[in-house]
Amino acid sequence: MKQGLSLRVSQHLALTPQLQQSIRLLQLSTLELSQEVEQMLDENPFLERTAEEAQREEFGIDSVDAPGPRDEEPSGAGVASPGDGVAATSSAESEAPATDSAEIADAQPDWEGDGTVEMAPDDSEWGGDAPASANNISSNDGGDRADATELARSQESLQSFLHRQALSLRLGENDRAALRFLIESLNDDGYLEDSLPALASGLAGDDNDQFDDLVHHFQVALGLLQSLEPVGVGARDLGECLAIQLRALADPHESDEVAQVRKTAIAICRHPMELLARRDFKRLATLTRSNEEEVRKALQQIATLEPKPGRRFVDVERNVVVPDVIVTRSGTGTNIRFRVMLNPDVMPRLRVHDIYAGALKQHKGEGSQALSQRLQEARWFIKNI
Repeated sequence: MKQGLSLRVSQHLALTPQLQQSIRLLQLSTLELSQEVEQMLDENPFLERTAEEAQREEFGIDSVDAPGPRDEEPSGAGVASPGDGVAATSSAESEAPATDSAEIADAQPDWEGDGTVEMAPDDSEWGGDAPASANNISSNDGGDRADATELARSQESLQSFLHRQALSLRLGENDRAALRFLIESLNDDGYLEDSLPALASGLAGDDNDQFDDLVHHFQVALGLLQSLEPVGVGARDLGECLAIQLRALADPHESDEVAQVRKTAIAICRHPMELLARRDFKRLATLTRSNEEEVRKALQQIATLEPKPGRRFVDVERNVVVPDVIVTRSGTGTNIRFRVMLNPDVMPRLRVHDIYAGALKQHKGEGSQALSQRLQEARWFIKNI
C-alpha cells in the first residue's frame, strides 16, 4: 500500500425537491401543465385560482359562453321601465311571423307519399334545383332572402337549415318522417355515411316487409334531400357529391362545348377518385371516351366545386388555437431580430389561499406540521410556475 496526497476539484449539484419540481415543470407542455395544476388544486387546499383565472374556461382562453358576473348586469335588469313593454311587444311582433309561417306550413294537409313534391311559387330563388322555404325570408330591410352563407353566420346548424327548407315540401307522413331521419343522419360535412339498407335495417329489425317499405321511403327522401341547399348535401361519397353539383350547373342556354365539358366532368366523378387525385389525364380520357383537352377543362371545373357542402355551417370560431410561445419581429434590413417569449395568457394564475394560511398561522400546534408543509409546497409550486 502506497500513501500519497492528491488534490482534485469536483462540483456536485444537490437537487432539492423544489429544484426537481421546477425542472419537471419546465419539460411539460401546456396541456400537461394544465393537468398538473388541476391535480395540485385538488390535492392542496392552500392553492386557489386568482379572481381573473376563475372566470376562464381553460387556461389562456376566456370563457365566451359563461354568463357575466352579477355585478356587471344593469341595475335595472329586474325592474320594468316604461319603454320595456314597447320593446318587448315589438320583439314579439317581429318574431310572430316566423312562428306563424312555421305553424301554417305544418298545418297544411299532407297527402300520401308517392314521392312527388308540390313546390312553393318562388322556386326560382333556389336556382331551380332546391325548393324554397317560406321561412327562409329574412326580416331585414326589403325582406331579402337569406342564403346558406348568411344563415351559417348566424350559427344555424346544417340540420336546422335543411329542416327549414323541408317545411315547403308537401309530403305524406311517412315520406316526411323519412326525410327528417336522413337529415339527422348526416355528418358535419353533409354526407350520408350509412347506406339506405343499413338505416332501414336498424329501424325494421327482422321485419322484412317493413324493411322494404323503409328502403322505398328512404330512396324517395334521398332524392328530395339531394335537391336542397347547399348543393351536394346528402351524397354518399365524394364522387356523388361532385356529380350533384355539376348537374346543378346545367343551363339551357349554355353552349355545346360547355355542356360537353360538364358531361365529361360528371363522367370523371363516376370513376375512382384516385385517378382524379393523380390527374391521370390519359386514363381518364380513355374511360370517359374524350380527349385530354376536355379532361383538363373538366378537372378545372371540378376544382371549383365544394367537396364538403356542410363545411360552411361548422362553427370554426370556437376552435380557438392559443399559441404556447409568441414570436415578434423587430428591426429592418440586416438588423432584423426575432424575440421569442412564452405566451402569458396560457400560464395559470394561482395564489395562496389567504384565509387558510392565516388560520394556520394563528393556530399552530400539534398536527400543524403537515399543513405547514402543504403551505410551503403551494408557495413553491406558484414560484416554479
